[in-house]
Amino acid sequence: MAVRLVFPIILLLCSFAGATDVINSTCRAECGNVTIKYPFGIGAGCYLDDWFEIVCDENSSDPSTARPYLRRLIPNARKPLEVLEIQIEDSSPYSRGSTVRVNFPILRTCGTSYNESASKRLHSLEGSPFLFDDINNSFVAMGCDNLALMTSVDERVIYGGCTTDPINCTNSSTSTNSSSCNHSDNCYCDLNAIPSGLVRFTTTIRPAKPEENSGGCKFAFLVDRLWFSQNNFTTSNPLLQPSYVPVVLEWGINPTLRESLYASAGSTLARDREFSCYRRSSSTNYTYRNTFYSCYCVSGYEGNPFLPGGCQDIDECEDPKGGRNPCGSKRCKNTRGDYRCLRPLVVDIIIVKKSKLIDEGKLQEFINEVVILSQINHRNIVKLLGCCLETEVPLLVYEFIPNGTLSQYLNGENEEFPVTWDMRLRIATEVARALFYLHSAASSPIFHRDIKSTNILLDDKYRAKIADFGTSRSIAIEQTHLTTIVYGTLGYLDPEYFQSSQFTEKSDVYSFGVVLAELLTGEKAISSSRTLQDKSLATYFIHSMEENNLFDILDKRVLKEAEKQEIIAVANLANRCLNLNGKKRPKMKEVSVELEGIQMLRKAPNDQQNNEVTEDDRIEMHEQWDVLSTSSMSGADGGIALQPLLSFKSG
Repeated sequence: MAVRLVFPIILLLCSFAGATDVINSTCRAECGNVTIKYPFGIGAGCYLDDWFEIVCDENSSDPSTARPYLRRLIPNARKPLEVLEIQIEDSSPYSRGSTVRVNFPILRTCGTSYNESASKRLHSLEGSPFLFDDINNSFVAMGCDNLALMTSVDERVIYGGCTTDPINCTNSSTSTNSSSCNHSDNCYCDLNAIPSGLVRFTTTIRPAKPEENSGGCKFAFLVDRLWFSQNNFTTSNPLLQPSYVPVVLEWGINPTLRESLYASAGSTLARDREFSCYRRSSSTNYTYRNTFYSCYCVSGYEGNPFLPGGCQDIDECEDPKGGRNPCGSKRCKNTRGDYRCLRPLVVDIIIVKKSKLIDEGKLQEFINEVVILSQINHRNIVKLLGCCLETEVPLLVYEFIPNGTLSQYLNGENEEFPVTWDMRLRIATEVARALFYLHSAASSPIFHRDIKSTNILLDDKYRAKIADFGTSRSIAIEQTHLTTIVYGTLGYLDPEYFQSSQFTEKSDVYSFGVVLAELLTGEKAISSSRTLQDKSLATYFIHSMEENNLFDILDKRVLKEAEKQEIIAVANLANRCLNLNGKKRPKMKEVSVELEGIQMLRKAPNDQQNNEVTEDDRIEMHEQWDVLSTSSMSGADGGIALQPLLSFKSG
């Protein structure tokens, strides 16, 4: 009997070991050296919809030279784009979303005469579920005396540009020959910041000095930033002769397909699904409007969220990297999407939230908190275990978070456990990741409206957990703001929200900027020990940055443990979050990505570890040539000089 049972189990294990990312066993998993992952597919029934259909060109007798092409994606009606790599987003902190790397055409002109029509090209992904990745791509110009521009289709808005003129190869460009090109075509410049949500743009090449057109060949193209940095070549290099370079495109599914995906999961509640989808939009002022969703297996799961049952639970108790127990001496129990560390004979502790006042307003807050938290499934957001609204005083039951609030550790209330720089970076990254999830990945966007260090709890592993959703609001996908009675905590309150009563996702960004300033300085958001002008930490921090006095206000532990470049990077990020003009603040996705990047550099080997920053160190901040306009732009900063609230007591 035992032998009969063992054989089927072995077959089952083998089937899992050979599993691929295709929808069924009849679908091809590869074309040449490229792995084809669903929703992309080759052949009828193997792809999610027509946009993801791939044609495998096998004209060669050698199968390894076969090339996959996206059948419907044909920019400029030239030819389908060749697929180089397909990536599906995962829940790791360094995931950059679902992407596909393709070979994309470049613009090239040669000769001394300037031909306007030949020096311009429109690139468009309009109507498709693809857009140009703003994080992984750079806009590059090569060739002597080349002025390359990335503009809107009508050329009224310049997204960016650079020149290879050696005289001007400074902040906005880089030249491999700083003295003179000498017609050798070996100088280039690159623009590292392209607009987010871009689906179409025009590339234009002009002589940097029309009266001195030096001739030769000039190139301009969008390119995968990592690929470009690893390929040291000039315009005479054969790598550029095919007229195509790798470009990274973001991709997702439309709202109808997302709803079908949710329906196939058998639950409308986020907490009951092994995957989640967040909204990506190309609805900026300069691009064609389009909305799609990027999906990923949630934390604790891995696999392909587009396949039925494609997200599989990770058994954290069996650490594949070394067989170590993540719970140390405690017993580890794997749970659905997570794990628990068990102490023998100890009953789990919960926390009960009970309203002090019995009024309609408080009851509404409790109901609102239940509704909001029922949509959320994230390890850095406190879990609601249950509720009771039929009692005289409403009760909410949460998981127990044993180590108190972040505020207690930063403001000296708990001096027995110092918060290291590594912990501060990790906590900031975890909170940023959770806010990005709330703004984009929940079933509908959620604005927290009261981000502060007292609402950031620390669990038994000192992981950050955002709490208190009583004033949070869920909004419709097409909404950009919420008009309400002003609510929040003084010192963390967005000045624009205070004046307009319109709360946006950038209002949460402002509050998070105050938390970053707290992590750097150890100061309270509002303090009477500072001057009247600098009672608000936000104002105090911004003034210190403007006067190059940042290192005079930092927490001693930060000065001792952090590298100078790490401090500058986090401080510049906090400064951007605290911009009085909400439109100039970064989105939480950008904040999360930057903090994760700083963490990665922190973990990398560094020969200069433990270097202390002296009082004489100062910051140099550079503005990047990013989005310009050839005509007056609406919504530009009109010199607003709002001051955060100063003379009130923080709550």
